[in-house]
Amino acid sequence: MFLLTEARYQFARNRGRSVLLILISALLCGCVAVYMGNIHSTQQAIDQLEVTNPVIVRVVNADGSASGRLDIFPHNADKLLELGLKDLRITSSGNAAFDPGFKGMDPFMGGDASVLAVNCAQAAKLEAAGRDGSLDFLAGSEAMCVVDEAFASRNGIEPGDTISLELHKTISAGTGFIKLSDNAELTVAGFCGLDEGTGDTIYVPLEWMRQLSAERGYSFIYSSFSGALADPMRLNDFKTALPSTGFGQPFGEVYNRNLGDCVSVEDAMFIKTARRLGENLKMFQTYLPAFCAAVAGLVTLVIFLVLKGARRDMAIACSLGRPKRLIGAAHLLSLLCAQLLGMAVVLPVMLLVGIGSAAAIISLSFMFCTLIGDLLGLLLVLRFDALQLLLAEK
Repeated sequence: MFLLTEARYQFARNRGRSVLLILISALLCGCVAVYMGNIHSTQQAIDQLEVTNPVIVRVVNADGSASGRLDIFPHNADKLLELGLKDLRITSSGNAAFDPGFKGMDPFMGGDASVLAVNCAQAAKLEAAGRDGSLDFLAGSEAMCVVDEAFASRNGIEPGDTISLELHKTISAGTGFIKLSDNAELTVAGFCGLDEGTGDTIYVPLEWMRQLSAERGYSFIYSSFSGALADPMRLNDFKTALPSTGFGQPFGEVYNRNLGDCVSVEDAMFIKTARRLGENLKMFQTYLPAFCAAVAGLVTLVIFLVLKGARRDMAIACSLGRPKRLIGAAHLLSLLCAQLLGMAVVLPVMLLVGIGSAAAIISLSFMFCTLIGDLLGLLLVLRFDALQLLLAEK
């Protein structure tokens, strides 16, 4: 209790010294915040690379010239999924006859409507804004669709109507067709205008078309397939395992331009950014011990210079029987109080500049450095002989 009273007395009695220590502590804490904040923000940037610079995996033909309107076998795509993909964009092309004049044609010549089956609105480049209802149904298997506004206007189609299609699956970039249904009924969920979508006439859920194909006993075929690597940091593992999926990498020679049997990995920006951030983080971490030692050294110098003038009072206390360790402990508590106040000045600034999440680490690092500096500084200050010091003062 007496120790705390003495520390409070030292802090309050020497106001000028205390204010100076608070300001110096705030400055040093700011330096620690900048350094540790750089480490924190760099690590955050690395952790967020999969969002800011995703590695896109896209199925293409052999020379990489096409990524849509291809023949992609689902069993190979499923193997690709096992390697860890997210944010999938999958489509399957079809054609349909809506007008009775186009139905029943043999051979089928494409009908009067193009159909695109998609697993999500993003795969069809559709936006929900300005449309009746939600587009979430595209991720399911309901018999619903989105229709081109111009097509709907020509044929008197309204939202909520049920339309009947002679539906064919398109293969080999439209050079072949497989009939899936003579009378596929779909509920119109909404319209899309000329400025949105991929240019197709009707958009349906991928799973709905896949189920329809299975009912007819046909092997389903994708027209496009892409996604983002779930863990870009395992990019090398992904490339190593890629041949086991049945896909290769584009090699230039094309025997069938309509076959999607290769994978394009768009990783150049990710690799460049990850390398730069990794080098920065390594540099900061390499020099962190030296930086902490420099801060501790500055604190030691400051404490020695600030408390050097208090040696006479310490010598008097020693001559009256006060142990040096208790004198040092009281001054240490006084110093830590000033340094905590200096750190408190910097904390709001940390929150304002967006490194509040690292405030605890920064504060602990700063207090560790200052504690080491305080102890070293006090050891230097307390290296005196009380009698010789008092006699020298006379």
